[in-house]
Amino acid sequence: MHTWLNYIVEANIGLLLFLLLYKALLSKETQFSYRRFYLLGGLLLSLLFPWLTIGAPVDMVPTLSETLPDHWLPATLEQPQNTAVHSTFNFWEFAFWIYGSVALLLFIRFVYQIIMLIRESEKAKTSLPVIEVDNSSFIAFSFFKLVFISKAFNLNEADKQRILQHEQVHIRKWHSVDMVLIELVRILFWFNPLLSYYKKEMSMVHEFEADEVASGNEHQDQYCSLLARSAIESSGYALANHFNNSLTLKRITMIRTLKQKVKQWKTGIVFLFVSILFLGIACQDQIAAEMNGLSQTTTVAGDFPDHLLPVVEQIKKENPGIKLMYVEAESINEEKIRSLNPNKILHTSHTRNMDDKGNIISERVELIIKTDDSISQLGDMTKSDDDVFLVVEANASPIGGMTALYEAINRELKFPEQAVKMGIEGKVFIEIIIEPDGSTSNHRPLKGIGAGCDEEAVRAIKAANVKWNPGKQRGVAVRQKFVIPITFTLSGDASTGTVIPKEKKMIISSDVSYQNGKAIVNGTVTTEDGKPIPGMNIVVSGKTYGTVSKADGTFSLMLEEKSGELAFSFIGFESQKVRIN
Repeated sequence: MHTWLNYIVEANIGLLLFLLLYKALLSKETQFSYRRFYLLGGLLLSLLFPWLTIGAPVDMVPTLSETLPDHWLPATLEQPQNTAVHSTFNFWEFAFWIYGSVALLLFIRFVYQIIMLIRESEKAKTSLPVIEVDNSSFIAFSFFKLVFISKAFNLNEADKQRILQHEQVHIRKWHSVDMVLIELVRILFWFNPLLSYYKKEMSMVHEFEADEVASGNEHQDQYCSLLARSAIESSGYALANHFNNSLTLKRITMIRTLKQKVKQWKTGIVFLFVSILFLGIACQDQIAAEMNGLSQTTTVAGDFPDHLLPVVEQIKKENPGIKLMYVEAESINEEKIRSLNPNKILHTSHTRNMDDKGNIISERVELIIKTDDSISQLGDMTKSDDDVFLVVEANASPIGGMTALYEAINRELKFPEQAVKMGIEGKVFIEIIIEPDGSTSNHRPLKGIGAGCDEEAVRAIKAANVKWNPGKQRGVAVRQKFVIPITFTLSGDASTGTVIPKEKKMIISSDVSYQNGKAIVNGTVTTEDGKPIPGMNIVVSGKTYGTVSKADGTFSLMLEEKSGELAFSFIGFESQKVRIN
């Protein structure tokens, strides 16, 4: 799913869940500031959480793993383009522009409302924050520091003072900020009707807060009488805090209700809910990665360009277990495409690269096909002008198999120190050509991650000097182009073809004492040049307890018995074991 659509869905799910919890636990609470804080916090957290992600757990030993795909694929990297014209209709791009256009129109209307309020205040020609207007659709409302009172209603001085006290509470508590924020979110998620209810609840809480302060214990009867007389449905200024609204009866009831704090168990549920929601949204990338790892097809998402991933996912959804191959070929004769079995071609995309004058520099056709015996047709079709094949009947393969290739490259690979220090990880794509005699040539990075990783990947492949069984087309050895992905990551397993950077030695000194039949070990861990190593992991072998060294490299650990073995491990250092007798 596209990132923007993901965000919209996740944010609105968050808003829905926050609102459901509010309705179940807090909607009848009389601690109005708590309710306001919850509504405002729920709004902001729903907008924020989808941007946060928690990746999969990362081992702390930097390693470099070199991964080769189950099926060799031709080069798939996008080249710089001046103009690209695809034959397929991009529904998601069209939907994005429609969605954005509606949001833009609503935003323009929002700005217009603010401008109208400003003009209304300018018409009054007064420096006072209280502005009297001729509008009869409301009695009074506030917007930030401005208070508007209608001349159309006969209000005595006492009533005016109570109204002003009420509106001053709105101003002091910055209620207008809440309303503006909600309006902006309503514009962003204009399709969500729940936000109208969200706004209604927030507005009601604002009125409860203002009523609580403005009424006072000694003036409750007079204030409730004023509310009853001013119960006129207001409209016209959606951004304002109105003195009168349709919930007058609720406001009067709340004024006379004994105020109580929110119970602690409800607060506990709120915090638990927020934590679960955060983990559920932020950990989605890790969960998705684990689920993708269970795929039974030979297709790897990374082997397809980003713009084709929605197509690939749709094909896989409609055809479970299907094996797909992505083919990119330049300057393909359309007759050759038509000569293929149309049932084998699941998707085509035609791209033209043009210069500034509109002249066609090159053309490219992208295909998504089923992998089967018809590959020989593709081999002929994708032959390039320099006799380098992208796809052939019999793919080239390293002599000795994949294991030999792993071992040869791993012997040469060295984790770049700059990448380790900067925490750089990712995938480097190295393009090579397998010559008819089994040698390799034209090593070059197509896509890299920098920090010395690109150059190191090229150097290691060259230095490995692995001989290949050449690819064959109709029984003849030919040149074949491949892209080898080398993944730089902060975790790895040497049994699957990884290289661990050269590790330093640690110096361990320790003293043992005994108390109540148990050994107490006190010691220090340092580098070879005597510098302390803080955070050293120290575990009792075969047990589930241990400790870590302090900032000065010292440690203290009590064993459950008189003897045992301590295992020391830390990033970039050789692991050691010390026997305690």
